[in-house]
Parts: sequence; structure tokens; C-alpha cells
Amino acid sequence: MITVGELKGEIDKVTYLASLASSPRALDIELDTLRTITASLQDKPDATVDEQSITKLQNLQQKIKQYLITNEPLRKFTAQTIDQALYEHTSGKNNMRQLRLTLAIIVVFAVLATIGISAAPLGLSQQIRGNIAGGIFFAVLHLGAVWMFLSALKWFRNELRPAYVFICLGLVIIGLSQLQTPLLTLAGVNTVGWISIITVLPFVFALSLIYLGARGISTVSSTESRFTSIPILLGVAAVLTLGSVLSPHAGNAALAWAFDISAFIGSVTIAFNIMAAGLMRGVARNVSPPYAKSMRWLYRLLVFAAFGNITGMILVHFSTDSTSIWVGILSLPFIVAGFIAVKAGYEFNKIVR
Repeated sequence: MITVGELKGEIDKVTYLASLASSPRALDIELDTLRTITASLQDKPDATVDEQSITKLQNLQQKIKQYLITNEPLRKFTAQTIDQALYEHTSGKNNMRQLRLTLAIIVVFAVLATIGISAAPLGLSQQIRGNIAGGIFFAVLHLGAVWMFLSALKWFRNELRPAYVFICLGLVIIGLSQLQTPLLTLAGVNTVGWISIITVLPFVFALSLIYLGARGISTVSSTESRFTSIPILLGVAAVLTLGSVLSPHAGNAALAWAFDISAFIGSVTIAFNIMAAGLMRGVARNVSPPYAKSMRWLYRLLVFAAFGNITGMILVHFSTDSTSIWVGILSLPFIVAGFIAVKAGYEFNKIVR
């Protein structure tokens, strides 16, 4: 006879295999077998069960494995990788220690690089050193997040990979772009006029790439969303541009043309940002919990990036003093976004552990 303990072991295997699917609805009908057996198990007073239940659960495992190999839209599976994952689950083995170590190394390196630049005798003012150190801290976090994403991509379907490559390229550009202003200041370049326009271009390019990546994830995961609509994107950009250009703002009247162009670029950036955030929120609601966790962190990253871009626009509108304490305060969303980017990459990598 089969014991209840053995039956629970087979139930655990089915539950784990089902959790590997990215769509919570894909296996819903097949899992009726599991629900029936689980319900009947609660009514059994003895410590033995019939062999038919075990056979049903084993057959269900094979059906789930076949689905994962042939129909799973996001992650790439083979019979060998499924068996290995199942073995690691039932034996309690995983590679989380290595992943946590990588996460710690990224954060520690970012902190040490920041401290090193801040303390180095470079003959720079405290403000310039602080700006460069902050830029390096932000860049290291984003590059670490990119490594987290890319190192896990080989376990996912080819259809999904380009989407994450776009997102990673966007994160790299955003991370490195934070070094523009302090380095230009260090070089004695006045960041007004055409220079102010050039420095905001990388952000719109980066967010457009992230938006394309979010669209790709939405398509592969079969998530329907109004945020894929180009007319809505253009409408959001137009509203933000008009509001930014027409609102009163401080600054040199002779450079109003530069402000208007920068405002347009910044508004398009925020539009891409908002649309990408909306897409990731929709995807997170459409996929199963292990996948949703990473998607939710990507959504939070985009929310903080949008908040940072909006507060940056506010700074341009109302501040005439670039050395003001408000510059540091309004850069906080980007610092938080750096940590969130690493967390998003960590959760994405965690899916395949």
C-alpha cells in the first residue's frame, strides 16, 4: 500500500512543476486532478491510500513536463533541466548562496567605489567629487542589475531574449548617463544651450529601448494592454510637452529655445517611462508568482525612474541654482531606482535557481 506521506511527496512534485509555468491559467484544467486528490486526502483517516491516486499524479507530472517543454512561452525547458530542477527541489539543493553572494558583491563594490572617489585626493571640490561619486554608485548598481538579467537569459525562450536585451541596453545607458553632468562640470563645460539638450538625449533613447523591451515581454506573455498603443504614447507625450513648455519657469530668457527642446525631450522620456511601467504592471498581473515578482520590481523601477524624471523637470522649471540642496534631494529617486534595478535582476535570476 501507498502511505499518505508518499502521496504528499507526489503532490509536492506536481505543485512544484506547475509553479514553473509562467501562465497560471495554462494548466488550470489539468490541475483539477490534483485538487480532487488533495480534497479526498483530507477525508482519509488512515495512513494509506490507493495506488490509483499515485498513478494519476505521476501521469499529471508527465503532462506538465510536456507542456513546459513544448508550450511554455517564457522559459526554455528540456526533459533534463526539468528533472534536474525537480531533483534540486525535492533534495533541498539550490544555487541561492551563489546568487546572494553576487548581489552582495555588487552592492559592496558600488559602496567602495563611491567611498574611494569621495576620499581620493583628486584636487576637486567636495561638490564635484560628491556628484561623480553618486554617478559611479548609480552606474555600478545598474550595471550589476544588467549582469543579473543577462546571466539568466540563456534559460529563457529565444522569443523573450530580445526584450530583455533592450531593457538591459536601456539600463546601461541610464546608468552611465548619470556621469555626464559631473564630468562635463569637471571639464569646465557649461551645461546650457545645446549641451543641456545633448545631455538629456541618452535618457529618451534609454527609455524608448526599455519601452520596446516591455512591449516584447507583454507580447510573448500574451498580455493585452492599452499601453502598447502608439497613439496613446504620442498623446501622453504631447500633453506633457504642452504642460511643460507653457508653464512658468525660471531661467535665462535668451535660452528659452533650449529649455523648450529639452522639455520636449524630457516629456517624451517620461511618456516612454509611464507606458513601460503600465506594461510591466499588466504583465505582473498576468504571469505566475515566481515570474510576477521580478516583473513587479521592474514596474517599481520604472515608477521611481518616472518620479525622478518628473522631479528633474520640476528642478529645471523652478530652480536657478544648480548647487542647491534640491539637486541632491531630487536625485534620491534615481538612487532608489538603482537598488530596485538590482533587486529586479536578482528576482529574475532567482527564477532559474
